[in-house]
Amino acid sequence: MRRMCALLVAALPAVVSAQDVRLDFLYTITSPPNVMHFGRSVLVIDDVNNDTFPEFAVAASNAAGGIVFLFSGFDGALLGSFESPKEAPFIDAELMDTFARSMAMLPDVDGDGVPDLLIGAPHHAAPGAQPLDGLAGVVYVVNPATMTVVRTLTSPSAIRDGLFGWAVDAFRGNQPTDLRGIMVGAPGEFGVPNHPFSNAFAGRAHLFNGATGAHLHTYINPTELSGEEATLGNFGHSVATPSGTYEAYIGEPGANFSTNTFVNTGRIYKYVGFNQTFFAASPLRVVTNARFGENMVVVPNINRDNGILPDVLIGVPNSFPEDLSQSFGRAQAMNFEAFNRVNIEYVSPTPQTNSAFGAAVAGILDISGNSRGELAIGQQRLGTDPEGELTDLAGYVHLFDSNSNALLVTLPRSGEPQIRGQFGAAISGTRDVHAAFSRRRMIVGAPGTGFPGSPPAKLYVYKMRSRRTGDLNNDFQINQTDINLMESFLAGNIQVTQPVILDVLDVTNDGVIDSRDLDALRIIVFGPGDPFPSAWVVQ
Repeated sequence: MRRMCALLVAALPAVVSAQDVRLDFLYTITSPPNVMHFGRSVLVIDDVNNDTFPEFAVAASNAAGGIVFLFSGFDGALLGSFESPKEAPFIDAELMDTFARSMAMLPDVDGDGVPDLLIGAPHHAAPGAQPLDGLAGVVYVVNPATMTVVRTLTSPSAIRDGLFGWAVDAFRGNQPTDLRGIMVGAPGEFGVPNHPFSNAFAGRAHLFNGATGAHLHTYINPTELSGEEATLGNFGHSVATPSGTYEAYIGEPGANFSTNTFVNTGRIYKYVGFNQTFFAASPLRVVTNARFGENMVVVPNINRDNGILPDVLIGVPNSFPEDLSQSFGRAQAMNFEAFNRVNIEYVSPTPQTNSAFGAAVAGILDISGNSRGELAIGQQRLGTDPEGELTDLAGYVHLFDSNSNALLVTLPRSGEPQIRGQFGAAISGTRDVHAAFSRRRMIVGAPGTGFPGSPPAKLYVYKMRSRRTGDLNNDFQINQTDINLMESFLAGNIQVTQPVILDVLDVTNDGVIDSRDLDALRIIVFGPGDPFPSAWVVQ
């Protein structure tokens, strides 16, 4: 008789050591030909081709005004592409790189069982626009299985250079039948001038029903509503909508703290119930031209509420320390809750002037073993010699533990990054607002290469795990006990009830759990030996 049981997850220790970091480099994806800036924005989305691996959406620039590629999360194979629609009549060549500068995963709205993809095109004109209407911006809802447009969203208050689609995010309710929503930032929009202020580029954000495309709500810049000057506030430059909460976060990086000093310091706002009731948050460090709120992302459970309340990570790449001539960059993790409130500042372990620490931020699932999300912060202009000048722009990504706020690891860990690669210019990782993943991945873009005479640009793929690959019983050891468990699993005596454990069992990372994984486990425990190549082992 088959014995049915689950592989249980034991309590995890609070202290993280370097060897406990559960992140492995897997492979790179090389840029397709005839594109530039491959990887300038990236996104991990739920499984599209039903192989249990998430897929990767990767933006690049081309002659048509931009393109988004879809790659397999299993082996990096190209699955399809979505080129900037040629029927978009007015494309400003200077704004080519803004096509797909923002992307987000939308839980399935067209009923085919796969998630949908949001692609912002803030430089596109709205359908039917006349030449004098300018580039108001649009958002394309794309089916990633076919790479075709499901619908096109436009602003209800479209104006010239409104930049609708500059930022996008999506959410779902707690139940499968709940609202699937889309939040779109339009940092160039503004309303009626408030004399003596023009309020140009004050900014707006818009909420849509993801299933129908219906417009639900417009968010007006709170500074403008207060009667103060909101000119160049750029409200809507960043948006974040945690699933299951019906809350929204919107950044206003151009917000001022006085009329004469501390200009462009920035704020973010939390909206409750998707209405005009909001709470404002300021940076821990008030700095002129820091533009706090220029980019922002949801982070899975960085506080102690088990993910019930949302948390956000805000990048501040223009922030400087006490020496006003320097711009090292910072990041700030926070929530707005009265209990277990989080408000923590992060700085680079290798500060360097104008190195853009915080220009790219991501929330990723736990890799330290404390059951909380971690923070990924890019520093794409940091050179290989941190003490030197900005000469090679190699770039790095720093991963921080959300519990202890300690640096976990700096990527890449081995070898040198590509010179001028700007590794870390874009980062995406699976997070807890998505559907349950059976495989967890993080991708890092390095769009700075790929120019004539330089190596092609690459995308870097990493594997995140709930615990160390091969540690089947989660006792922080890989030994004969794990071999016995693997043998029992392959014999059919054990079934795994938690999909994420597949990455613990799949030691060779080939998408199949078979005798090769058992062989690889034996190599880990007893050392390499014929006929089992050590290349099978993914540590």
